[in-house]
Amino acid sequence: MSEHRYFQSNITRTIYQDTSAVAGPEWFARNPDFTEVQVVPVDAIVIRREELPEVKAHSSIPNSVEAGDAFLRFDGLNDPREHAESRLRDWAAIAAHLREHPPVDEAQVKAVTQALYEATEDPFDIDVPDVARRLVERGVRVGEGA
Repeated sequence: MSEHRYFQSNITRTIYQDTSAVAGPEWFARNPDFTEVQVVPVDAIVIRREELPEVKAHSSIPNSVEAGDAFLRFDGLNDPREHAESRLRDWAAIAAHLREHPPVDEAQVKAVTQALYEATEDPFDIDVPDVARRLVERGVRVGEGA
């Protein structure tokens, strides 16, 4: 993590590092025309602290905590914090994968395929099953509740 602080001009929207030749961090912090900002890599996953659920001791299991649907028991863990961060990375990877590759309802693929065959005069003009899959991936639904 960078030890530098970054400040954005509220007028020009330019971002300055605290070691800027213009001024040091104290000057930026006191100047109302600048706001301290967080700079992260473009592919970073950012979760704001206010979005996190409250962590509390588990009501009936000693040496454990819970937050939302998550539960962690400390017994037998050399480093509970590292264990929790490792699980966080695992879940973040799954969430990122699902964002890029959402699950496809195969029944809807079949229904859209059938609807395309019925609506297409010459089904050999297009690859109907492939088009149906791509439509379902993009949210197209057929039938009741669609």
